[in-house]
Amino acid sequence: MIAVGRPVPGAFADAQIELLQTFADQAVIAIENVRLFKELQARTGELTQSVEKLTALGEVSQARQLDARRRDGARHDRLPRQPAGRRRRLLDLRV
Repeated sequence: MIAVGRPVPGAFADAQIELLQTFADQAVIAIENVRLFKELQARTGELTQSVEKLTALGEVSQARQLDARRRDGARHDRLPRQPAGRRRRLLDLRV
């Protein structure tokens, strides 16, 4: 709330009223900007947490894929030595 007074009784001039209206309009805009900024900060925090979680999941997924490749490589090493075409067919059957 904004209170305005005059040292002498009487109406305010049109220019004074217009100036006070402009000041009030700017105050409303500033208050709305603060609200929007806080909302943006909160959303940015949420998105940052989501990115961190997705990054961690990606790292876990990569580690699991690497581990699976290493295990598959060990399985491939245990296959009997046969011509490459036969070995490939055997691998296709195991999957």
